[in-house]
Amino acid sequence: MHHFMRADLAASMAAIALYSFFLIAPGYVLGWLADLFEFRRRTAQFRFALSIPLSLCTVPILLYYCGRFASLAAGEAVVAATWIAFAVLLVRRGPRWPRLPRAAWWTVLGWLALALAVSVDLQIGTRDYYPVTAFDYSVRSEYIHSIGTVGIPPANPFFYPGHAVPLEYHYYWLLIPSLIYRGTGYALSARAAWIGGVFWCGLGLLCLVAVALRVFWNRGANDHARRAIAGALLLGVTGLDIVPTAFLWLLRAGGMEHAVLPSVEWWNEQVDGFTYTALWEAHHLAALIACVVAFLLLQEGGRQQPFMRQLVYAAVAGVALATAAGT
Repeated sequence: MHHFMRADLAASMAAIALYSFFLIAPGYVLGWLADLFEFRRRTAQFRFALSIPLSLCTVPILLYYCGRFASLAAGEAVVAATWIAFAVLLVRRGPRWPRLPRAAWWTVLGWLALALAVSVDLQIGTRDYYPVTAFDYSVRSEYIHSIGTVGIPPANPFFYPGHAVPLEYHYYWLLIPSLIYRGTGYALSARAAWIGGVFWCGLGLLCLVAVALRVFWNRGANDHARRAIAGALLLGVTGLDIVPTAFLWLLRAGGMEHAVLPSVEWWNEQVDGFTYTALWEAHHLAALIACVVAFLLLQEGGRQQPFMRQLVYAAVAGVALATAAGT
């Protein structure tokens, strides 16, 4: 018997591992070359924490322009070149691998467990229960398939009036899972490629919290880890939505409601918390990360001297905002 849950977990973990090819080295190399936030003099922890958000806000638009004017393979080649530069920097100038507090590892592992638990099928015996997030994942999986097979611009997978119609959608973030989907010879499903991105977007936000606290609210290295972990855990707070949702559950138990809402966010006009956004709409969270990184760059760039340093910060911020617009 095919075990859907085991297959989903294996494919999702493989996708998470493959995302590291796109979301570590590009940001690290950019941070080093532009010396953003005094990157070259920072600790290994700060460098790697900043590398992921920097990659999130630059790689999608890089892949878009490579795919639009050359090919997606050209984009993969550029990313591969950053890994060569990354290896050289680590060997010649980089510090040792960062040592993180145990609480930081538990926070990341907790997020990994939550992302997988909410995103994969749950199989109990001969019964398979698909997650409610599958409603959104099914749509984006088709977009990923279209990009991975057609290229840029992709074709609309839901509309074919006798000829291909270009996809009108904010698909910049979907370029990364599309390349993972295509790079594995389509052995890794588009849905698994998307789930891998769910974990990395959440991880990027956790890293961004730590970086922002270090840049804007620096109270010394001894206290930083505690504040960063507290800030990351506060992302799980969603407000009082649980109160009306619990009331609806009581109505359901009394037979006055026919169904339970799939999310605490759905009881009124949808105002999503960070956890919900990461699990359901990772590309929206990627766009938010790009906007916040742009804000940090503009804020820090205004303090730089000479004027050319300000231009460097402004240029990277512009790339981040362009990524956000297409993400």
